[in-house]
Parts: sequence; C-alpha cells; structure tokens
Amino acid sequence: MLGVIYSPTDLYLEPSQIPTGYANAAARLGVVMLPDTLVTGIALRNGGLSSVETEHGTIKCETVVDAAGAWLRAVSALSGAVVRVVPTRHQLLITEPIEGVDPVQPITRIIDVNVYARPDEGGLMLGGYEQNPLQYEVGALPARFDIADLPLDLGVLRRFADAVREQLPVFQRVPDEIKLRLHRGGLPTMTADGELTVGPVPGVRGLYVAGGCCVGGLSIAPAIGEALAAWIADGKASMDLSPLAPGREEALSEEALMAAARLQYAHHYWEVVPSQGAADR
Repeated sequence: MLGVIYSPTDLYLEPSQIPTGYANAAARLGVVMLPDTLVTGIALRNGGLSSVETEHGTIKCETVVDAAGAWLRAVSALSGAVVRVVPTRHQLLITEPIEGVDPVQPITRIIDVNVYARPDEGGLMLGGYEQNPLQYEVGALPARFDIADLPLDLGVLRRFADAVREQLPVFQRVPDEIKLRLHRGGLPTMTADGELTVGPVPGVRGLYVAGGCCVGGLSIAPAIGEALAAWIADGKASMDLSPLAPGREEALSEEALMAAARLQYAHHYWEVVPSQGAADR
C-alpha cells in the first residue's frame, strides 16, 4: 500500500434501517401508508397536479414527491415530465461468519480498483463498481418488476476479489472454504454529472423529484428529505439547489446519457471523472 486514510468517525448502517425508521415515524404521525400499490397515472389541471391514480383508487393532491428510485423516470413520465436518470445494477456479497471478524472493524475501500469491504453480522461484505455495469433504458423495467427479480452475476464479484487478493486475501476462500450467506443487488440511479436530481420538475407544477442518488442515497436521504420538505412548505429552497435541478441534462441523447452515467459509476471513487473520449483511450 502506498497510502492509507483513516476516518474514525465514519459509520455504516444496514440499508433497510433508514427507510423502515422513517416509515414507522411517519405512521406514528398519522401518515397513511399504501405499500405495494401501483401508480397508474398522474392527472393535471391547468399545468398543475390534481391527482394520482393508483390501482386501488384516486388520491387527490396538488403536490407529489417522486422518490421512486429505479422507477423515478417511469412515475414522472405519467405526468408527461422527463427526468434523466439511469437505473444501474450494483452488487455485493456477504459471507457466513468468519472467526476474527468484529463489528467494530472499519469499512475498507481499495480505491484503485473500486472495491470495498466491511464486517456484516460476523461475516464480510465485498462489493465494488464495475466498468461496464448493467444499465436499464427508460421504459425497460416492467410495472411489476421487483429488485428480487434483478439478474445477478457472481463473476463480477469474483473479479473484484481477485483484484484485491494482496490486500484482502480472505476472499480467495469464498465460496469454496467460506460459504456465501448472501449475494444481492440493487438499482441505484446514476446521472450524467454524478450529482443528485432534486427539486421541482419543469413544466409540471407541484411535481418534485428526489433521485439520481449515484449510489449515495442512504447517507444523503435525510438531508434531501429535509430540504424538499422546507421547499414545499415555504415555497422556496433553504439553500441553493440549482446544481441539482431536474432538466439540466435535457440536451443529452439517451445514448449519451447512459454513457455518461456509466462513466460516473465506473469512477465512483474518483475526484474527477474523465470524459467519454478520455475513458475510451
């Protein structure tokens, strides 16, 4: 190793903890939950929202926050709006418990090869950012698609394990000697510039989006929720969110958008992401 940065104030959470916590808190405050309910339409009146159609009936409203993740584009499109994000597969594996693994051991990131590892319930987690991730084009996800239906490729993670065999040789023992407990994937949304997409959608009064997390949604979600809530309640943002404005990538073709989003994903740990031409070279 040529250099190490130690950040003792960092922490990690299980992905389900934040949304579950917020859902429980919202329910205590009287929010009505409609889990597993398909949105089938968004009705407009005089350029503004008037209702959301679902498979179980109509919800009359003048404000909607589209935070549908991989389905963000599809939901916004029901109003005629275009939001430019690309659902991109991210994978990780978690081993069965390994002797010597302790929950206070740090997250480790091998920056040069885009690999990370950390403890998880006595085992170890391994994940990373591949050069050519599986991407989904707009409209490619069926209405009833579930993350559990996402095709996975363990070969990607085996290649990551090989890339860090000198720093983390333990993963060479997976899965023959150390068994896999879990191999899972998700569909974070990537943007062309690597920034989030947050704020009102141009052309549709009352429609706000919160997406384009670029694999950082877990850590940034509370701040985004607070900023959007203040914006909606007060009529203006409490800070300048114009760099995150939906519609800023309008001039890009779909092909250029996907290429730029792919670069952002593949260089997730980079301070400066190269252009497409530089990446090809």
